[in-house]
Amino acid sequence: MRPWMKVLCVVLIVALAGTALLTAASFVVSLF
Repeated sequence: MRPWMKVLCVVLIVALAGTALLTAASFVVSLF
């Protein structure tokens, strides 16, 4: 596995986690 591929995977995971967090946050805010 090439180093840049590992970096790409980490970036993808972080982006997905960030999107999920933003979606959850906006959902929680819409409840209040």
